[in-house]
Amino acid sequence: IKMTMLKRLIYVLLCCGFAHLAYGNTVAVEGLRCEYRENPVGIDERLPRLSWRLVSQDRGQLQSAYRIGVASYKKLLDQNSFDLWDSQKIVSRQSLDIPYAGQPLTARQSCFWKVQVWSGDGRESAWSPMASWEMGLPDAADWQDASWIRLQKDTRSSPLTKRNIQTDADPEPRVVESFPSPLFRREFAVKPDLVRARGYMSGLGYSELYINGCRISDAVLDPGQTTYDVRAFYVTHDITQVLKPGGNAVGVMLGNGFYGQNLAFGVAALALGQPVLKAKFILDYADGT
Repeated sequence: IKMTMLKRLIYVLLCCGFAHLAYGNTVAVEGLRCEYRENPVGIDERLPRLSWRLVSQDRGQLQSAYRIGVASYKKLLDQNSFDLWDSQKIVSRQSLDIPYAGQPLTARQSCFWKVQVWSGDGRESAWSPMASWEMGLPDAADWQDASWIRLQKDTRSSPLTKRNIQTDADPEPRVVESFPSPLFRREFAVKPDLVRARGYMSGLGYSELYINGCRISDAVLDPGQTTYDVRAFYVTHDITQVLKPGGNAVGVMLGNGFYGQNLAFGVAALALGQPVLKAKFILDYADGT
């Protein structure tokens, strides 16, 4: 009985040893990120930063080198034909915030990428799963056919639009009327064979986008607060799946936020006027239009 148990123990140890030889010292790549986001759309950074995460069955395993490949189409990436950037093998342990260093990127360009690494003892990994990012509208010229719009006439009649404001500089309360928070709506037609649709929107101070009555995105307080007399942020929405062939409708709800905040603090610098909207919707079809 003792001999049988010893044989079994030896067998288990041998199996563990062979398993280590077969599977040990391996490194894989996962968790690809562009500008800290997974497959983002609407990137404005010309040289976006790329990151990934190492996975290994061995404790203390390290990356000794990496290679990044970026292509303009999925098919090219699958063929390891990197027409946008092939970093070649770079000896480095860095796996965070590696700037893109390939061909110049244009507005709305799609980029598909993957990573290969080498382990601490020089073993080559398989290529990572594919990831992607998509450029936004980074230049002012990309917005030249879109205009800022606002409510032309305030038709509110409710007394709730006004309130008394008094600061240390006011001997008596003064009546201040809030800026309106308008709703915009427009109908448009969608042809068959829609491939991609994006909505680029800057609604100041805050905005919510609706397509065919459905709210797009669960984000609140978009776009982010900024110094409005210097810059305005915008948000990119993927609206491909919510559009249908034929008639569609887009709606936008605007709010004041800090852009038109003339009630809460009574500070003139926070009251830049009524909420405004600049939005651009681009639909790409299979025929290239």
